[in-house]
Amino acid sequence: MVHKIFNAESMSENGKRIIFIIPDYSYTTLKMLRIFESLGYNITIASSYKFGILLNFILHLPLKKTTLFSKILRRQHDWLLNKPKNYKIISCSFIHLLKQVYLERKINNSFTNTLRNIIQSDVLKKINFNNYDYVYAFDTCALPFFNKAIEFNVKTILEYRGTEIDFVLNLNEQLNLKYGLNLDSTKNHNRREGLTNWYNKIRTEPKLADILVVYSAFQKSQFNHSNTIKIPIASKFKKTTKIKSFHNNKLKFLFTGRVVYTKGIKVLLDAWEELNIKYGEDKFELNIVGSTVKNTENLMKKLPNNIIYHHYLFDAELRRMFDECHVLIHPTFFESFGMVIMEAMSYNMPIITTKNCGAAEYIVDGKTGYLYEDVFSSKELAQKLEHFILNPEMVEIMSKNTSQLTAISKDEIATYSANQFKNIL
Repeated sequence: MVHKIFNAESMSENGKRIIFIIPDYSYTTLKMLRIFESLGYNITIASSYKFGILLNFILHLPLKKTTLFSKILRRQHDWLLNKPKNYKIISCSFIHLLKQVYLERKINNSFTNTLRNIIQSDVLKKINFNNYDYVYAFDTCALPFFNKAIEFNVKTILEYRGTEIDFVLNLNEQLNLKYGLNLDSTKNHNRREGLTNWYNKIRTEPKLADILVVYSAFQKSQFNHSNTIKIPIASKFKKTTKIKSFHNNKLKFLFTGRVVYTKGIKVLLDAWEELNIKYGEDKFELNIVGSTVKNTENLMKKLPNNIIYHHYLFDAELRRMFDECHVLIHPTFFESFGMVIMEAMSYNMPIITTKNCGAAEYIVDGKTGYLYEDVFSSKELAQKLEHFILNPEMVEIMSKNTSQLTAISKDEIATYSANQFKNIL
């Protein structure tokens, strides 16, 4: 059953009309809704709720306790119901399907994909595209809505949250060759049923978009699109006044994130081995925080004495690591933004990362950290680490430089973004 909240009669008669196809109510989603609200648009939200999280959450609930499940649903409803009157909602009620999953306690990828398609089709049927000037959607869920919008000459806006898929597949192929892995790549991504269609869908969505929204210059460079708007993500971290310094104790480096090859973990370990051979293990220490996957579990079992693997840490423990360590290492192979960069900067922390990280554009190379070009080069990474090992006073110098940088506020981004859309719409 599909229901509407706030009748169309309550909408402003003067504003342009936009419908948002949103898979969840994340921070970036709310940001865009607020931007178009400030521009005076009539906004319709078409959503299937945050069903991916809900489905996974159900699996971990005792059968007799449904209060947590109810609270999640209630939060979604409360957010929608408390919107201004120039909003209306088209959303799919799929509680009966969730109940079936909840009672049977059975779920797999095939089922979730089927459920996703059912919900998406149900929402699609209820949208009258004649009522809208623009359709705004996110990558991986935009294609059927864009195809329909084009039939009605409705303009399409795509917010692309990830890295361009062929850029990823090409790098994965190089990783496979270098380390003997089996990541999805340009040569083997058709080995699983349906995967080729999935990637083709992701390739097609930007081509159907009249306007493409990205988060960084790195991400923007991957697309040959005539109308691309870069809207950065505001830092959600409160900035400390503490300046980091080194006083003849052990220099502490920090890696935090998924412990996977595409985050550069093997390159980092190889660079670390080079430095240990050259300087010994007593002067510096690497702290690794994050969860492994199957092909990196063994990497964490054979570590030298000056690498400490903390596994996954919760917020308070992670904050302590940021506070205690001197330098963040983020050797990612590709990242559309990289919120960990913002988090490290909030601690006035010098950063080493690659130029394939979107948030690297906020690092002043040689002043607040170091950037390097070749994501596969352990030698290049080792050279950047060596700058701090040989010149530990750079920790305090760069920390002071970082402390003078002010993070862009949500309000500033909203104003900037609104002006960007005014100029292009």
